[in-house]
Amino acid sequence: MKQGLQKKINISKSDIYVEEVTLDIFKEVNRNSSEELYMVTIDRKVLRTPEGQPIVHENYNALRELVAELEFCDILDVHKISLYNLFCTQIDGVLSGVNIKRENIFYALLNDPVLRTCAGPEVIEQMKYLNIIEEYLNGYSLNYPHLPQVQLEDRSWLSTDKEIEANFERIVDHIYSLLLELDETKLTVFVTIDNVFGSPVLGTLLTSKRISPQEFTVLYMTAICINSKVFSDVNRKEEKEMQQAIKHNAECMVQFLNLTTPRLTEIEDLIKNGESFQLEFKSTLRWNLHTNCEDQKMEHSVLKSIVAFLNTDGGTLLVGVDDKGEPLGIKADKFPNEDKYLLHFTNLINSRIGKEYINNIVTNQYLN
Repeated sequence: MKQGLQKKINISKSDIYVEEVTLDIFKEVNRNSSEELYMVTIDRKVLRTPEGQPIVHENYNALRELVAELEFCDILDVHKISLYNLFCTQIDGVLSGVNIKRENIFYALLNDPVLRTCAGPEVIEQMKYLNIIEEYLNGYSLNYPHLPQVQLEDRSWLSTDKEIEANFERIVDHIYSLLLELDETKLTVFVTIDNVFGSPVLGTLLTSKRISPQEFTVLYMTAICINSKVFSDVNRKEEKEMQQAIKHNAECMVQFLNLTTPRLTEIEDLIKNGESFQLEFKSTLRWNLHTNCEDQKMEHSVLKSIVAFLNTDGGTLLVGVDDKGEPLGIKADKFPNEDKYLLHFTNLINSRIGKEYINNIVTNQYLN
């Protein structure tokens, strides 16, 4: 993926606008022809990516923000993280097709700075800041790996301990599976974080908005040993300058996510609001994610919630969403297809609650 222009362009005195466009003009644009599309022009010329693709998007407000950003730039520069950079990454890279390989994720994680810790006494203080990563992994029955702060080019360090190796392989599987489900906007941010900061974990956490830009900054700087509260030899002035720069980058990526992520569906809106007396999340219908096998206790938990709703004022149960609001979909239950899933659910209602209640329960499949 090319990230840079052949030359920098002075735009300090340019006229920059958002204009409506049709696909008749740009037949190469990978967008739905039924959508209204907009483009950015600089001095009446279409703004393009380093690969020569026009920056075209259906979100008018997103391009207005891009124009606002460019109005305060003297130089059109794709080398630094900005809305312009992110649009270029999305159009030239993500929409052109990103080849996601588990092996690449493996080695990226093997050298992820936020999975490394010091060998000395500072590790205790360091983990006070990196505990966000540890808690996230623990939530999926994964252990923080405490990788050494050296470049790891092969599997030899892991292979010395089978338990450590097995845990790390599960971390790889977890991140890889999440990556395969990302939409084009989130994948753009993930790719950018991986390219610039070398951290698939931070890419996962920021794209899912599990951490704020400030937390992103603290985690990364602590991981690369630039935190004066942990490491006494850190220059405080340089630390503050780096903190501001990284936070600005993270805020820009979150802004891009907010601007270009498709509108929330009804189910996504429910998840965003979180659990309540009339809304519950269940990770699976029948599969125990901790023991990795079918478990009737999972079914009992789902049925118990349904009965509680039937006996009160009703409610909504989302199966396939964990208690943190992370969509898992129906794949986690390992049914051969969607019809088998719905048939099993209906049979549970009929046999364990009663056929007479089936008409009081509305079932819809929202998540794949």
